[in-house]
Amino acid sequence: MRQGRAEDIAGVLDLWAEDVRAGRRDCVPSDNRMRRVLAGFDWEASSRIAEGPGGQIEGAVLVSSRAAPSGTIAIVEASVAQDRTELLGDLTRWSLGLSKAAGVGRTPPARSTYTASLV
Repeated sequence: MRQGRAEDIAGVLDLWAEDVRAGRRDCVPSDNRMRRVLAGFDWEASSRIAEGPGGQIEGAVLVSSRAAPSGTIAIVEASVAQDRTELLGDLTRWSLGLSKAAGVGRTPPARSTYTASLV
């Protein structure tokens, strides 16, 4: 596994298209849409790519997050080539480790409520 790079987007989209054909994903955003959505995405820190012997992308995971009332939510997009399903566990474990290290999924500390009355 290696760190992802912005140039990997075409290979990631190819994996997602394979997922759609196999019924594992509903749709694939266009290349232009993904470039806009991923503008500013930290590929090195937030993605991992598994390559085959010829350099083709055989698996990929992208991790992002968003704020929610209950805390930060991790968004994990993992995909592997149909003949490389054993990679999915490795990629998913890496993404969960990254999410935990970043504090995703932890419940934010409760706000203390203080009521004072003046007599």
